[in-house]
Amino acid sequence: MWVLICSGTEFIGIVTSLAGIVNVAVFNVFILLEFVLLLRLVSLWPQGRTARSPWLIGGFTVFWAVEMWHVGARPQFVIYAFLLATVFHVTFYLLLLWAIVNEHRGPLSQYPPFWLCLSVLLFFGGSAPIIGSANYFFRVDLALADQLFWFLRILAVIKFVLMGITCLRARPTPQPAA
Repeated sequence: MWVLICSGTEFIGIVTSLAGIVNVAVFNVFILLEFVLLLRLVSLWPQGRTARSPWLIGGFTVFWAVEMWHVGARPQFVIYAFLLATVFHVTFYLLLLWAIVNEHRGPLSQYPPFWLCLSVLLFFGGSAPIIGSANYFFRVDLALADQLFWFLRILAVIKFVLMGITCLRARPTPQPAA
């Protein structure tokens, strides 16, 4: 589900960007969707049980809504909501990765949650400094901001490749016929 929503959002972003349409609202809404989906995904493991809290999702939704209201009709990214979501994602997925490394027996490269953690940590860890400074660079140096966003696109591609590996590893292994 997450992979489909991510892919759809990126596709809409590319098409609207090529058409010269300001698409920041699409990504602002996506922040909330991705936050909920990633928390639900990490909560499948015992290490992510805190992510099941409705207070966490409710509190983040309120925070996101207030920032959306503050941004208003301006084509501006909800940076603080993204950074807050990043803190939660990195925290929960680092805890999950730590547990995986300490508890899993066998090659990690064959274990789907390892690749999931890697995709989340690389994308959010790498994109937080870029997104965090986006509005500043849009005001000061638009050419530099555009160049920095190429890094986000590269991180997104890496995220999708790692998620693809996650999906391939998560496929059930065929059972021999009896």
